Amino acid sequence: MPAWTVRPDASAGQHLSAPVVAAGTVVVTGPRAMYAFDATDQSLRWSAERDGVPVVPAIGSANGSNVVVSTSGRGADTATVSAVDLASGKPAWDSVVRLKEESRSGVTVDGSRAFLGDENGHVYAIDLGDGSIDWTRSVGGSIAGPVAAADGVVIVVAAASDTSRSATIAAIDEATGDQRWAVIPDAAATFGSLPAIAGGVVVVAFPDGEVVGLSTQDGSETWRQRIPALVSPFVTPAVTGDSLVFADSNGGVHLVSPETGEGWLYEFNEAILRASPVVAGGSVVVGFEDGSIGAVSLDTGHLVFRSASTGTSVGGIALTSDVVIVSRGGSGAPELASFSTDANGALLDDASPTDPVATELAGGFLVALVLAALVYAVGRALRRRTAIVDPSVASDGELDAEVQVEA
Repeated sequence: MPAWTVRPDASAGQHLSAPVVAAGTVVVTGPRAMYAFDATDQSLRWSAERDGVPVVPAIGSANGSNVVVSTSGRGADTATVSAVDLASGKPAWDSVVRLKEESRSGVTVDGSRAFLGDENGHVYAIDLGDGSIDWTRSVGGSIAGPVAAADGVVIVVAAASDTSRSATIAAIDEATGDQRWAVIPDAAATFGSLPAIAGGVVVVAFPDGEVVGLSTQDGSETWRQRIPALVSPFVTPAVTGDSLVFADSNGGVHLVSPETGEGWLYEFNEAILRASPVVAGGSVVVGFEDGSIGAVSLDTGHLVFRSASTGTSVGGIALTSDVVIVSRGGSGAPELASFSTDANGALLDDASPTDPVATELAGGFLVALVLAALVYAVGRALRRRTAIVDPSVASDGELDAEVQVEA
């Protein structure tokens, strides 16, 4: 059931980034500030000014403290990455780090480094301790969302900057920045989903429904399956044991088990374009463009929970031990909302609808294609210095003096 709602910025039409949680603190970025809230009582712990498209930050450990790493800037002249102390919000580095181009990828932390990409296909490794750049590698194209980092490699899905080209999946050595391998998929796909790493295998979904597993060591194909829908270029598959969960743009949630070939599909018939699925205990939680969230049992593929629509799209989901936290925005005021278990409530056990709704499928597919086109179109336009209006950010205005809270 809903526990609390916070509106950090009351300007309608804006978005917040996906939230991240650590040490009882929820962190989210907006177009004018980054905010940290208490995960239990929604009180504002601190805020830090920024200017840029809201992109997901990351939390890591450096010098005995937790730090939040995030990007800012609108274009090459103002593109930066910085770190603040999670507890106080005070700067953790002596100065911000300048980037070659604006970054919209968000940040990924693995060990003592933060990794991110920019609109011109540069990938950066930054030391969490002092903010120094350990290495920079160009993979070309445009990097739309967080890279994956594990097994000593950084995995990047670079969308093509030209419709005549294909997306590239590249693996970069975490320590040295050397490119280990690069793979161009068989299909003429200008983009893919965001990558996930599971058991030494990189997993990416492509527009034609192909889901591919590649070895992190050499890029060789280890398995291939198909799902009957397109996955948004801003959504990452979820890993659970030996299986993976894909949320497609039309609202289908797919459990894929490469080892056995078994799985299930639950059709919500509501677009999933920004929020990646998250595994919570024995369920997978997904967020929709109508502002609702749903949970499906991993064992049965049946619906166990669905919240009411709010009319504002879900931008991301984070979990604590006892609550689910979502960011929402778009048509209304951007907000963070928390859901907790209702001790007096009962879980559902509903099988998937037999058939997807054709009109919803067409709409979700079309919107996902438009979003994918923006991945490379924005990068090309930035290089030409063409004026671009980011749909997730309203017209420039002053940061609200107060944070609005609803219990």
